[in-house]
Amino acid sequence: PKEIARIVSYCRASAMKNRLNMSTIGTFGGRGMGQTCGAADPSQWMKVFGVDIDSRDTTELLKTAEAIKPAEISRARARIQKLFAAPIPTGEMSERSIRLYLAIRKIVKKEDWEFYTIQSFPGLGDDYSATCFAQSMMLEDGVGASTLGDFNTAMTVKLLTDLSPQRVYYGDLQHIDKKNNEIKIIGDGSCPPSLAGELGPAGFAEHGIPTEGKAGGISVKLLCKVGEGVLARLGRNDGQFEMVITRSTIFEPPPKKLKARQNECGIPFWPHGFVTAHCDIDAVLQAWNGEYACLGYGSHLYDDLVAFCEQTGIRAIAL
Repeated sequence: PKEIARIVSYCRASAMKNRLNMSTIGTFGGRGMGQTCGAADPSQWMKVFGVDIDSRDTTELLKTAEAIKPAEISRARARIQKLFAAPIPTGEMSERSIRLYLAIRKIVKKEDWEFYTIQSFPGLGDDYSATCFAQSMMLEDGVGASTLGDFNTAMTVKLLTDLSPQRVYYGDLQHIDKKNNEIKIIGDGSCPPSLAGELGPAGFAEHGIPTEGKAGGISVKLLCKVGEGVLARLGRNDGQFEMVITRSTIFEPPPKKLKARQNECGIPFWPHGFVTAHCDIDAVLQAWNGEYACLGYGSHLYDDLVAFCEQTGIRAIAL
C-alpha cells in the first residue's frame, strides 16, 4: 500500500505540474506592506512552473465592482448565505465587500487566470473595501489566492487547493507552543466558510484594523474543523525555491477554554486554526520563510507536495 500511495502521489504531482504549465497568475496592484518574502521573479516562474505573470491595477476592480447590478448582489447573497450560520450583514460596507468579491471573480474569469494575488492595502482597503470577505469566498470557490502580492503563498494555496477535495486556509503562523508542538493559524478575517467546525460555525465580523484598510469591510469568523493535513509554504532562499512541509493535526480546544484561547491573539473574531505540528518545532522556526502558513486538509498532501518538489527541482524541507 505504501508503494502504491507513493506512485499515486507522484501521478497527482505530475498532473499538477502539467496543469500549471502555460497557465497565468494574475496580480492586482503591487506589494502590500512592502513585503519581499513573496516577491516573484517572472523569468524564474516561467522556467520552473511554466507560469506567466499578468497584472492589473486596482482601478479596473473598482470600476467592475461599481458596475455590479443589484440583481447580481441578491443572487450572490442567496448563494453565500447557505455557507454561514449567521445572517449576512446589511448596509453599505457589506455591499461593498460583496461587490468586490464579484468583481474579482469576474476579472479572474475574463482574464483566464488560474490563480491570483492582491495587494489589499494600502489603496483598495483604504479607498473601497478590505479584501477579507472577497478572499474568503474566492478560496471557497476553489480559486488559489493570496494577499499582499505574496506570490509564494498564492502558489502554495493553488497546489493545496488542486490536490485536496477540501478548501485551503492561509493565515499568520502565530503562538507557537514548543511544549506541545501547537501552532495557531490566524488569518486577517479570511477563511473559506466550509472549513468551519462544530465548535465555531462560520459567521461574520468586521475587518477590525484601520491601519490595514480604513474603508472597513465584513470578514469571516470561525474555528477550523478537526482533521489531518499539512502546513506548508513555498519560499526562496538565496534566490532558489524551497518548500517547508510538515504533517499536522487540526484540533478544537475544550469548549470552556475556547474564548480564552481566541483572546490570546488580541483579535478573537478572526478565523482560528489550532494545529499540532508533527515535527521538530525548532526546525520549523529555522526553516520558515514568511508570515503566512498554508493549511491543507488531507494526509496525502505531504507526499504529494514532496513529489511536486522533486519534479520541479524545488528543495523540499519535509519535516
